[in-house]
Amino acid sequence: MTTKRYQIVFCGEIDPGQNRNEVEKQMSALLKSSPEKIKKLFSGREIIIKKDVDHQTAQKFKKAFETTGAVCKLVEIMTDLEADVEIVEEVQYPATITMIVCPKCDHRQTSGDECEKCGFTFQIESEKKASSIQRAEAKRKAGPHKKAFEDTQPEHAITPEASLFEAPAEVLKKYLVSLKNFSADYGRRASEALKRLILFLVITFIVNTGFLYACSLAWTFYIATPVGERFVTRFASRAQVIVDLLDRISVIFSLQLTVTAFGVCLAISAISRVFHIARRVYEPRNIFGKILICGIPLTAVVAICIRSYLNMENWAAAYFVAFVPTMCLFTTCFNAARELLPEIGELINKAVPFVKAQLKIIIEKILAP
Repeated sequence: MTTKRYQIVFCGEIDPGQNRNEVEKQMSALLKSSPEKIKKLFSGREIIIKKDVDHQTAQKFKKAFETTGAVCKLVEIMTDLEADVEIVEEVQYPATITMIVCPKCDHRQTSGDECEKCGFTFQIESEKKASSIQRAEAKRKAGPHKKAFEDTQPEHAITPEASLFEAPAEVLKKYLVSLKNFSADYGRRASEALKRLILFLVITFIVNTGFLYACSLAWTFYIATPVGERFVTRFASRAQVIVDLLDRISVIFSLQLTVTAFGVCLAISAISRVFHIARRVYEPRNIFGKILICGIPLTAVVAICIRSYLNMENWAAAYFVAFVPTMCLFTTCFNAARELLPEIGELINKAVPFVKAQLKIIIEKILAP
């Protein structure tokens, strides 16, 4: 009986809710291939990732491949008839795959000393485990006469057996190198994000100005009709509110609305990012969910600021003029905050190795003979 053979095929699909750039980055690390070659895999054609393997091996490769967020499928190799799949290229897949799982955020990657998502330092975690093993071994060798005393010490107590003073200078040096690399990369990302923000700000200003003048023109045509005349006669107070609003329309008024909406969206998106709110409220949702959960409430906040800043008494009019610039800008502001600002947990994880290294150096100097 002939054993069935399989090939793994990738069609350029990713899991719903996954970011393509992040998936490409994970695939590049997993397949040990350049980003240019990885982008070619998303051409829409069926590309064989691995061919002529048994079912168990195919399942193993498929499971590892899908940890990146990409979607692949198993295709049984036909014996008498070739499978209807175009072999564009066979990606050189590593024979063995070692995945590093971050103990903090469960992010998976193939290499590196730090988590690519949250910045957790794997080296520090390894040193903690090694320190615990050394303390246990020292306690065993010390015998029962020290057990009662050592059991009363806290987990991080300063004992001769602990590896508290183990290479603090090296830890500090690694931290400073990592900080330097991060600063260079952050400067590049900040420059790109700033360009996008300015571009969207200009586009929003143009769109909002056109929208306001289009509303003014539509109102002019409307009141010239019999229906519009009856509306003005019957609802004189509402018509007056509209007239007062349209009388304020100008390029300066549109610029004020756009800048106010931009400032409010940027401030709220930054706060949401730092305090983990965006991760739970904004990022998991599709565009309609983002508009419903974030866009509409943000428009209300912008309307409150507009009423105070531009002295608009009518709430409905303030909400109306705040809607377009807020909807155009809030997603851009949230994306920029995600790229440029860390969460408070990431700040703590980055600071802990540096603080520990500094404390170790200080304690060494105090206890040095």
